[in-house]
Amino acid sequence: MSIAETGAGTGWAARPLIITGVLLLIVLSMVIPMPARLLDLGIALSIASATLILVMASLVEKPTDFQAFPVLLLVSLLIRLSLNISSTRLILTDGQSGTAAAGHVIQAFAEFVAGGSLLVGLTVFAVITVVNFMVITKGSGRMAEVSARFALDSLPGKQLAIDGDLNSGAIDHDEAKRRRAREQREISFFGSLDGASKFVKGDAIAGLVITLINLFVGLAAGVLLHGMPLGEAMSTYSKLTIGDGLVSQVPALITSMAAALLLSRGGATETTADLLSQQFLSNWQVPFISAAGMLVIGLVPGMPTPVFFGLAAVLGTTAWFIRTRQDRPAPRVAPDKPRSAAPAPTRIGDVLDTDEICVEIGAGLIVSALDPARGLGQRITNLRLHVARAYGLILPDVRITDGTGFQDGEYVIRLHGVVRGKGVLRPQGVLALGAESTLEGLAGESVREPVYGSAARWIAPEWQDEAAIAGATVVTPMEVLSTHLMEVVKTNLPALLTLSSMQRMIRELCGVSDEHRAQVNQRFFDSMVPDKVSPEMLLAVLRGLLEERISVRNLVLITDAVHESRNAASPEAVYEQVRKRLRGQITEQFLDQDGYLGLLQLHPQWEAEIARNEAEGARAGTNAVPQIQKRLAEAVQATLAELPPGLEVVLAVPDHRRRLVRMMLTSAGIATPVLGLDEIDPAAQIRLRGTVAP
Repeated sequence: MSIAETGAGTGWAARPLIITGVLLLIVLSMVIPMPARLLDLGIALSIASATLILVMASLVEKPTDFQAFPVLLLVSLLIRLSLNISSTRLILTDGQSGTAAAGHVIQAFAEFVAGGSLLVGLTVFAVITVVNFMVITKGSGRMAEVSARFALDSLPGKQLAIDGDLNSGAIDHDEAKRRRAREQREISFFGSLDGASKFVKGDAIAGLVITLINLFVGLAAGVLLHGMPLGEAMSTYSKLTIGDGLVSQVPALITSMAAALLLSRGGATETTADLLSQQFLSNWQVPFISAAGMLVIGLVPGMPTPVFFGLAAVLGTTAWFIRTRQDRPAPRVAPDKPRSAAPAPTRIGDVLDTDEICVEIGAGLIVSALDPARGLGQRITNLRLHVARAYGLILPDVRITDGTGFQDGEYVIRLHGVVRGKGVLRPQGVLALGAESTLEGLAGESVREPVYGSAARWIAPEWQDEAAIAGATVVTPMEVLSTHLMEVVKTNLPALLTLSSMQRMIRELCGVSDEHRAQVNQRFFDSMVPDKVSPEMLLAVLRGLLEERISVRNLVLITDAVHESRNAASPEAVYEQVRKRLRGQITEQFLDQDGYLGLLQLHPQWEAEIARNEAEGARAGTNAVPQIQKRLAEAVQATLAELPPGLEVVLAVPDHRRRLVRMMLTSAGIATPVLGLDEIDPAAQIRLRGTVAP
């Protein structure tokens, strides 16, 4: 960073230092004497900051939008305490000079608000303190405690819901991080607010103690130290004490009201004004019945009839206004004129046309699927982004259509016209996933989850909180459908990569936002395809990589590797050479959370076994694979069973045996990735998890 850049950002960078300096001055003011004029300024700032906090609390849409509130609550409390200490020092040291000893603000509160009376002042102070301490502070503290507890208890269910959306492709990793951060901020907010409310309680008690000190100690100082008459000392110090107590309790009351206002809104997403207006103006019967009540009260003998009749008139007018607005007819829209044109003849091409990906749904799922926020369309968009980011494949357009003769919740997923997945959903329910023991206490329909076949239960939406607390993962019907679509797509990635989609991938790389990179990519592919690299060979290599779930996002490097391996003996050899060029990417893909590559290795005796079976098969003219496939698959299964659950490993084998071993394991239904020794990045950190013994 240059000197110029540093200077340009000095104003913003200095803000933390300025704020820290202000906090330090507040603390120092507790021990350094403060003049009366400066005390007036501090009290005015305290009242202004409390009012500012109240206005901000009423205008935020959600409580968590005011993240700085607990900090502001503590800072305002610290300011009041420092002002209390400073005012106490002035009262005890300069009280003999009169009621203006601690500043004009305290004098004004003592003479105007309290009326200059000790009894009235103490009563007003006691009432404000009781209201703040026993009513507002105690209630807001309880709400903060309950909110913090509920937010913490609901965290596992919310995290599971986020994981469900992430796995289904409804959201990407960045959105999942943002949601998790938002949930953590909510818990931290309510927890901090719960703790801050305890400080407010202590502030109220400290105000009472300081008031008593100012009154009795000040009276003693005036009489004993300064020789004031008892009556004069009582009048002077009582006024100072009352004024000081009021100027400290008024900002405390305002801040406590802001906390109560912020917490009492619950899950509302509108400002306080919007919330109150919507609730009050939504039904004309509410002000109408209230107006009738005011009329009845106004007829009671002794009551101020004009006051209550005036309120009744205002409420009645409001009821009439709301009723008139609700009864106002909606503007009519002229219906479209019927078209008399004859239906267009069906073209033979429309009959032959087949969608690459098609989702057919029953009538009961149409409303949910067309939801702009949580519907299937938005989830498919996120799915396309996830597949492009994870595998480098641009998915074709997904067509959503209503299925002929389908049940309300039935759906079918077709790839190139072939059914690849189907299931039945409950449009009005949610699906709870978990162990059988977890789902036993939930009322609903027991089913098998359509994607993985795990235990599940359809429950009513109002039971999803209980299900989440019980440890179940709750997903909506659209989340189930999008998850199923994701798994179908991941299983059929090679089939979805056609020549046209590969050409589109090349066009997109040649049209990136960076013009320089776009030109470089354009020149590269123009020189390579089709002169040096045949499209058919490149397509075969890409399909092979996708079949083993290897990303083809780095299309430039893959194309260059195909060109380097053009002299290989067979397309299979070209594919294996390309994998060796991608060893860094392949190795990184299978690293665990700690950055290690978990390996299983074959015992050297397996190589001798395979070679012997190949030799015997060559002499006999038979295939050697079935003779050893069963033994190898059983040995790998036994080794995997000894590993901890959820541990991800790859099987490392000699390069010339990689395709054969993978074919044998895939035929046996074992999805463990198989890597050649030369496909492992030399810089990778390896952990040997076991050896497959013969």
